[in-house]
Amino acid sequence: MSGISNILMTDSQELNIVIMPNGFIQPEWTDTEEPANETGRLLQEEIFRRFSGGTDLWLLSPGFCDNQTIFSPSLDFWHNFAGLSLAFLNILKSDQKNK
Repeated sequence: MSGISNILMTDSQELNIVIMPNGFIQPEWTDTEEPANETGRLLQEEIFRRFSGGTDLWLLSPGFCDNQTIFSPSLDFWHNFAGLSLAFLNILKSDQKNK
């Protein structure tokens, strides 16, 4: 099921980040056996809404999520990657202030 046509997840779906054959990254809803908790569901829907907004900034939004949130393995990768990227940007910002 393509995530593009389905903005809101059902109780039996989770958001995955898929690399398409053309090299583009796209979120996609996939079926899962374990339903997400309310917080996880809302975060996944917000990440998808940001993607649907048409900017690449959605890739950083998982980095702002709580580390205790459980995501699909592919979204968890982006959660960790975005979190490290944001931490690096904060270091650069601090270095610029200290100059």
